Amino acid sequence: MTRAFKLLHLLFYAMLVGFMIVVQWSLVPAQNRLSAEAYATLEKGMNNVLETLTPVLMIGALVFGLLVLYLRRRQAARNVLVLLLGGIACLAVMVVSTLSINAPINFAIDAWDIANLPADWMTMRDHWEFGHMIRSYVGLPGLTAALAAVIWDES
Repeated sequence: MTRAFKLLHLLFYAMLVGFMIVVQWSLVPAQNRLSAEAYATLEKGMNNVLETLTPVLMIGALVFGLLVLYLRRRQAARNVLVLLLGGIACLAVMVVSTLSINAPINFAIDAWDIANLPADWMTMRDHWEFGHMIRSYVGLPGLTAALAAVIWDES
């Protein structure tokens, strides 16, 4: 069962970080060239999917990571436990960044009238991008730690 939890932890974590990095490296630069209306339209459409997908991936990665940590706490080598804990800590930072920065802005964007956008829409976009940058670049070392923990664990 522990192997299944390890697999699910890595699967959810890899999908989460993968989509965060793709957004960071390709979508964010492209969005910065869009008009206000095009940006708002794109964001509203993406939010329809990502407001469900992101929590599923975050919760899945976190829950399965905690299960692996709990089940391996007595048998795993100390370095494996430290790596697992480091990966889980990075996930926690991603969740906090999402809940404190990105999600509130996403909900505000969902309420925007495309024909009458707020004057500070660019400031909100830039703040969202800052929160997303945190999630993306904290996720990379977190995923690396989780992968290393699973590779170095003996069971």
